[in-house]
Amino acid sequence: MEGSVDKVNLYLKSAGLRMEPEELDTRGQGYFESRERQLTPSPLTDRVQSLSFFRPGSITVLDPKIAKLLDKEGEEAGGFLAVSHPGKGEVVVLGAWSVIGWIDPRIAKDSDNLRCLRNMLTKPVE
Repeated sequence: MEGSVDKVNLYLKSAGLRMEPEELDTRGQGYFESRERQLTPSPLTDRVQSLSFFRPGSITVLDPKIAKLLDKEGEEAGGFLAVSHPGKGEVVVLGAWSVIGWIDPRIAKDSDNLRCLRNMLTKPVE
């Protein structure tokens, strides 16, 4: 996987986003759960109360005019879910090691990961 984050960032730069090479600190647990208070209202987070991640990668906003975090760890930390509107389209970035792993019942248990994925795949562009 070495160098893959750098390659992803070549594409994300024009979307005003950056994927950080380190995993977000999960205090040694590997798992992280976001609750509704940490979620930014958006069509992507519609009816989403919580999201669960395993060893999440952190996303940083470079251009807040076109991009925003939808799931924040804190004011200074990055997030795990971001959206950008760099032109006529939309870019959605998920800081999960694998979408299939992200919806795995062991990780997605008691979360709205599937609902969020459904929103990503079915919502119209804003």
